[in-house]
Amino acid sequence: DPLQIETPEQDIKIILVAENTNKRVIVPKSAVNSNWNKNPDFDDSSWILCQGNPGGIGYEKSSGYEHLISLDVGNDMHNDGGNPNPSCFIRVKFNTSGISTFKQMMLNIRYDDGFIAYLNGEKIAEANAPESPRWNSSANGNHEATAIETFDVSDYISYLSDGSNLLAIHGMNVNTSSSDFII
Repeated sequence: DPLQIETPEQDIKIILVAENTNKRVIVPKSAVNSNWNKNPDFDDSSWILCQGNPGGIGYEKSSGYEHLISLDVGNDMHNDGGNPNPSCFIRVKFNTSGISTFKQMMLNIRYDDGFIAYLNGEKIAEANAPESPRWNSSANGNHEATAIETFDVSDYISYLSDGSNLLAIHGMNVNTSSSDFII
């Protein structure tokens, strides 16, 4: 489950964003408006809708991740497609209330090869990401998504708003000839 919080009452866990939550996705062909990862109201209506189970975004050229992928982006990210880009942008809108009771927040993510996660425009976690990411950035190294990894992002609970919120992920592959990619 990508984003979950705990409240003080009996350490109740609340899933804010589940793995199969609807997402909007684009593999950019040029620079994207910088509000893509900041504003829940950003117009992403032309982006691809990813919905349903299992919820993953990626591609698999041999075997390994195919059972995790709901949206295949191989034609846009791999060399055998046209004008490939190693970056993929993902937007997940969600609502919260009662955030003053939240005491812990975790980001659970499966990734190959790198990512930057933003909550309402603020970076909350990253792995294998360049210092100054661009619309066509590559991951800094290889990483196989053998399991979901958990990042404690409790220090960023204050970035949540009562009401509308945005979890944005800049997924990155190490290069456009890689045999797989997943977020």
